[in-house]
Amino acid sequence: MTIEGPSGRVSRQRMCEICHTRIFNTNSARPGVAVIRAGTLDRSNELVVTAHIWTRSKQPWLELPEGAAAWAEAAPPEEMARALGLLR
Repeated sequence: MTIEGPSGRVSRQRMCEICHTRIFNTNSARPGVAVIRAGTLDRSNELVVTAHIWTRSKQPWLELPEGAAAWAEAAPPEEMARALGLLR
């Protein structure tokens, strides 16, 4: 599925052909970066979380790890890159 936002940025959502669960997406605002839905991975409990986006819609019982970067909506590209260790 392809979605074009008001800014003209294009998001491409990749889904399971059977159950239609979104697995990952790319966005023209962040070339070369794919966002993977951690819950779709085997052994996702072993991931080290460094950043959270769209926290305004998280469940109230979900506690974010202390020290992890977090944004209420989409993270600005440079801030996300810095949180992921791609920029210093």
